[in-house]
Amino acid sequence: MLALILVIPVLLALRVGALVLVTLRRRQRHQVRLAVARSSKSAPPAPAQPLRAMAVLGSGGHTSELIAVLSGVQRSRFSSLTYVVAETDAISRPRLEAHEATLAAAALPKASACPVSFVTLPRSREVGQSYLTSVATTLRATASAVAIIFAQCPDLLVVNGPGTCVPLCWAAFARRLFFMRAPKVVFVESFARVTRLSLSGYLLYPIVDRFVVQWPLQAQKYPYTEYLGTIC
Repeated sequence: MLALILVIPVLLALRVGALVLVTLRRRQRHQVRLAVARSSKSAPPAPAQPLRAMAVLGSGGHTSELIAVLSGVQRSRFSSLTYVVAETDAISRPRLEAHEATLAAAALPKASACPVSFVTLPRSREVGQSYLTSVATTLRATASAVAIIFAQCPDLLVVNGPGTCVPLCWAAFARRLFFMRAPKVVFVESFARVTRLSLSGYLLYPIVDRFVVQWPLQAQKYPYTEYLGTIC
């Protein structure tokens, strides 16, 4: 109980600090975009370099939506693609392997020579697990997330809300706090969330680089989101 009392103020302080940092960073980025747009309207766009991408899978609907999101991206944009899957998720990896095999067999442009790999991450908390025992599993998941991000350090991290993605995104944010090269984090909120964010969305809203929603009501309620219509 004493440990919990000590931890809560620290978490609140980190959240407030993250909100301040991300607000300043987003305003600065918006100003830079405006300046670039004004100064280079006639200049041809520079060719984009392939990115080392990482995407986080989740059970059920999260994986289906992530497949839909990535299906709209040309694989030539990626130099590699790493999927992160929870240790106890026995469904998502076979689904993604079947999806990748289908793309490769059809010889689609989206399945260009982009190596695909999988890494596993412990869950912070299983369904029905007590909060007391989840302290140890959360610490283990956080340590594993930090190890993955610091070892691979992708250029792009794409997530859509499974609990597995939370420690990974905070590990990416930690690199930025220590002035290290950090992946750009894109959060795509679930189509099922119409007016309010998911719990993962609330936890990551202050720190991600882009927060995409699929309903206009959310874009009106949360000023730093981007409404791009229905994408999955």
